[in-house]
Amino acid sequence: MGFPPSRDPSVVALTSDRAIECPFHDGPQTLDLLLADLRHGAPGLVDLALELRSAMTARADADRCIDLLLTLRARLDGRHHLAFYRVRTWLRRNIVAEVRPDRATPWRTCDLPLDCARYDELMNRCLATLVEHEHGWPPTATFRLRFTTAAP
Repeated sequence: MGFPPSRDPSVVALTSDRAIECPFHDGPQTLDLLLADLRHGAPGLVDLALELRSAMTARADADRCIDLLLTLRARLDGRHHLAFYRVRTWLRRNIVAEVRPDRATPWRTCDLPLDCARYDELMNRCLATLVEHEHGWPPTATFRLRFTTAAP
């Protein structure tokens, strides 16, 4: 008779030595799980998810990735919530939003608000972190998205 999984000495030793990372909750595999959910009856959604996967794997255009993510979210219309949450979390770990009030100031990282419906809403929420008075952010303020330095 074996040990139940919660008391198996090999599992306890493994979990106490190092953190276990699930490969299906990070990297392109997160999109693969969403694609598996979408494969029946949603060819447009599958194409959009494949395009997002390719863009994230290429790591060339963070703005395009966010735009694809927001488009996919709108087209999913609340379906596949858990799979999409994993994709959104993966993007948040790999794409950084940065703002600065003017060109003379260094870029400052801000939270990437992926609960937005549109790209301009995301940009405005990031720029709002620069607000220091009731007149809003400076007219010279700029916003950019970039990939983190570590590959997924």
